[in-house]
Amino acid sequence: AALASASAWTDHALIGRIVERLQTAAGDDGVSWREAKARLLLAADPAEKAAAEASVLLNDVLRTAIPRVQHYTLMATALERLNNHRGAAENLEKALSLDPESNAILIELARISMIRGERGRSLEYLAEALNSPAITGHERRRVAAILAAQNEGERAADILVASYGPEDKERPAD
Repeated sequence: AALASASAWTDHALIGRIVERLQTAAGDDGVSWREAKARLLLAADPAEKAAAEASVLLNDVLRTAIPRVQHYTLMATALERLNNHRGAAENLEKALSLDPESNAILIELARISMIRGERGRSLEYLAEALNSPAITGHERRRVAAILAAQNEGERAADILVASYGPEDKERPAD
């Protein structure tokens, strides 16, 4: 239950103790503790060594467990930190195949595609996210930020303006 709590994840020491207990209870072959430890490493330590350790743990999880969206997105995060943008994109594609309605994954794919120099592909992912009826204001702002980084400032501004209703007298600074 603690691993499912967002507030618990703000206390990395607590999560570390929970991971140790899970590992003791489940044994070295357990999946839950490996996933939690990888997530903890990525959340608590920006070092390349932590990302490498997380990717090893996640490889074990993906090899032995039924893959879930979170497994692939965590692996993508680890691989991006290791400057393996191709691997990150491949894992995000796998996550998207499990959750094709996820705007968050589409936006991450757009961002990674931009980093990889695949402007057209990045724009396709952004367009798909923007066409989703479930897109949130936060996701629209992320799309606008990626477009602005691709020298699409006018288009980014149009998205931001459209995301606020006409009743908003004072639009936010973004």
